[in-house]
Amino acid sequence: MGDLNVYGGAGGMDARLDDLDLHAKQIDDCADRVWHIARQVGAIGASIDLAQAAALCPVEVAAVEASVAKAAGGGLTPDALTMDVFAHCVKASAVTYRAADLAHERIMHAITMGMGISAGSFVFTPPGALFAGSVAFLAWQKPDEFSRIVYENPWLMDETATILPWALQSATFTVASLTPFGRPGVIALTEGHWPATTYREAVEGTLAMLENAGAVSGDGSFHLGDPYVRQDTPDRLYADNALQTLMGAHDMDDEAAPEDPYAQIQIMDVLDDHGQIVGHVVQIPGTEDWSTHRTVNPSDAYGCLTAAAQRQTMMQDMAEEAMRKHGVTGDVPVMITGHSQGGMNAAALASDPDFVGRYNVTNLLTGGSPTGRFDIDPRVQALLIENTPDPVPYLDAADNPDRDNMTTVQYDLPPVDATPNPVEAHRLSSYEEVARLADQSHHPSIDRWREQAGPLLDGTGLRTTTYKILPDEPPLPIEPSHGRSGTVLGHPASPPAEPGYGYGSPYDKR
Repeated sequence: MGDLNVYGGAGGMDARLDDLDLHAKQIDDCADRVWHIARQVGAIGASIDLAQAAALCPVEVAAVEASVAKAAGGGLTPDALTMDVFAHCVKASAVTYRAADLAHERIMHAITMGMGISAGSFVFTPPGALFAGSVAFLAWQKPDEFSRIVYENPWLMDETATILPWALQSATFTVASLTPFGRPGVIALTEGHWPATTYREAVEGTLAMLENAGAVSGDGSFHLGDPYVRQDTPDRLYADNALQTLMGAHDMDDEAAPEDPYAQIQIMDVLDDHGQIVGHVVQIPGTEDWSTHRTVNPSDAYGCLTAAAQRQTMMQDMAEEAMRKHGVTGDVPVMITGHSQGGMNAAALASDPDFVGRYNVTNLLTGGSPTGRFDIDPRVQALLIENTPDPVPYLDAADNPDRDNMTTVQYDLPPVDATPNPVEAHRLSSYEEVARLADQSHHPSIDRWREQAGPLLDGTGLRTTTYKILPDEPPLPIEPSHGRSGTVLGHPASPPAEPGYGYGSPYDKR
């Protein structure tokens, strides 16, 4: 609890270093102009006209030459030199800050790699096995106590996510050394991504290993159903509660079929007084299906893994397809938003220069998303909202960059229940509340985001259209699974689902 913690953006360190660079250039330019004036003044003292005048007015000319010499050599020249030196000192300060930050980042990366590799080996020792077993026992036998510990100590998830890729890598190589496959087998299983030296390579290697081992899969193709204009959404955005409205709108359950298992892409048209479109808001849902093998919903656990590995995901493809189908051309500004996995996909799209330029993306809004490793395009103003007890934003083991176009808003929201639960901290309702508090803030970085989003917040009307994402193959009913849908992709000859449940639904008119 307490005040909002806002960093990055217009008031962030990166913006301040950019300001130092700008001030250094301005001072250097002034020094150049003073040097030029000093040379011009000095040239007066050596002019032929002044020498000729000395024959007639020697005393007066001598006074003029003394004044010129004093101005050029005793005033302007030292001033120009001082400004020149100061400009270089200011510029050197900014370079030093950046170099120190980069050195710190590299040192911390080396330390976390070492800790992870050591942890991967430590787990096979008696003390390590005892520790791992104790944690597993606590999570299994006392889930409420385990949840409370995680909720009250979010740094645990941060540290775990930081060393986990290296620990897993180390443990896997250790186990493989006891088999006939050995190290070459692990390298082949991870498609050459292991041994990794970067976090992205480590995650990519983990995903490749899980895919090749048959533990996860993302097979299946999808298409968009016909557009459906919703009647249960806000009729406009207001600047004083836009963040809360946009965050809450990620509740995309179909008003006609709330138990529908299919994901949706939602596009809001911002309208002016004449009903003309002045902007679009594209919304991408969070994880809706926890199946590790793709079923009928691509916003699933496999999608989380592919987004974390910064691969192109099915949801990113479907979002762009929905934009094309909706007629988004880049003539008006576009904002992309997402909660949880949806925020990762939104950040990935906002990091693609071609996509940003093609569709005129100006703003990004995420809630509860691991976005620290995305390189958001500098043309996009990003507002990244995090509820501190929520473990999900820590899963990428990286703080959001402190850049002038990336603003992070954090708040420690108190628990709703008597037993703190990190799952509750990640719910959309929690992020609506943090967004409401951000709406009330006039921090310079949040105001800068609002300023760029101006055309999207100044409209007088709002029309919301959803595009259902449907599998190309009919779903085949199976026994209920851990996934939301309880179905898998079947053969095209499989019987269709019941009416109102996708195939045979009024929303699928292909």
